Amino acid sequence: MRTVNLFKSLLGYLAFERCRADVSWTTLGCDSVNINGASVDALWDSAVAMASNAQSTIDTLVNARGIVPRSTNSRAANAAKYMWGLKFPFSKLAGLDNAAKDTLRQVSSVYARAEGLMRQNSGFLFCSGNSLTWGVVADYLNGAWYATIPGTDDVLVLLFTAGGPHGEASRPCTDGETMGRTFKGRYISSNGQVPDELLVGILFCSNQFGSDWKGALTLGYPTEGKDPDPNHYKSAAGTILHEMIHAVDMNTYLDHTSPHFAEGQVAYGFNRCYYLALSEPKRALMNADNYRVFAEMCMSPATTWGAPRLLNAGE
Repeated sequence: MRTVNLFKSLLGYLAFERCRADVSWTTLGCDSVNINGASVDALWDSAVAMASNAQSTIDTLVNARGIVPRSTNSRAANAAKYMWGLKFPFSKLAGLDNAAKDTLRQVSSVYARAEGLMRQNSGFLFCSGNSLTWGVVADYLNGAWYATIPGTDDVLVLLFTAGGPHGEASRPCTDGETMGRTFKGRYISSNGQVPDELLVGILFCSNQFGSDWKGALTLGYPTEGKDPDPNHYKSAAGTILHEMIHAVDMNTYLDHTSPHFAEGQVAYGFNRCYYLALSEPKRALMNADNYRVFAEMCMSPATTWGAPRLLNAGE
């Protein structure tokens, strides 16, 4: 997906709501976000750091001359095995084979593209659905959810809502389950100075994160107990990164499922992502949550993570 250039020409006169310094995207409804003590700026910074650190971790693995047991490299290699289906021997004398290196380079390139999107004003970030309005807008005669851009009469229409369930009951980020959603939006200028254009947007459902979620993760964050479960360290910052992976290419990086999973379940979380990597490694490379989980694991390089649980059919 290309980076949108529209904002570069508009920023001089459109009074967009912006977070203080760290979020480069145009934000709506994000000023009061606080997840486990982290503002949206802190969450965004943490997501950028995750993408950057994942690339550094991969670079170290690709160039390692050996994978020594109980070393930092071995812990990172295990994370890569779990999330990307790599096979490798523990050895002081041999690093990863060429196939594993090629896989990791492909993964690293996706993180690099996501990081690039986060460092530019590439789209809109909505924190909850409170800034959205339902109604007839432009030629959407059956209604759609849209946002009015502050300081203008321009609107951004959330295309996935057009023609869907009507009214307040369908307000995004109120189902109690969705943490985020990446979408295409149609930017409609009220005065014709800006041509209609399809833009990328992210719904970050900050109002739906419970106490079982971390906020921002710092490099070297501590974990508790022996062989901790990565699912206990899922983070709001990781969710932003997950959505940014979708934004890299919304036709490629999806939420994949498997016939092994229960009906309606997709590869979210450590165990399902592992199963996808084990059974269909090529699809794991296109599953957004594999990127989130791997990045979160790599942010705690001293942690020896517990092994994933192999799911029973129908879980």
